[in-house]
Amino acid sequence: MEFKFGATLGHQLFNLKVYSLSGRPPSFSQCLKRRIADLADFSFYGIVGIIIITQSSKHQRAGDHWAKTYVVDIKDPMQMEHINNSQGEWVF
Repeated sequence: MEFKFGATLGHQLFNLKVYSLSGRPPSFSQCLKRRIADLADFSFYGIVGIIIITQSSKHQRAGDHWAKTYVVDIKDPMQMEHINNSQGEWVF
């Protein structure tokens, strides 16, 4: 679902969407890497994921680091402006 729509059902409920660091929709392999990394991100009741997210300059979880993706709030004009102007590096 994430590959086809750029978001899981949970992401869609909260107006979130996944993009590659280049600002493009994620590829199938990027989506697969994100799902495989769920095991690490959600281990120990999500504590591992929270630690990784808080230590990341782009607030990415392990799956996003590995897949070279990030999640944005599509209703936030500032985040979407960065997507539309992305030249391979997304700046918060």
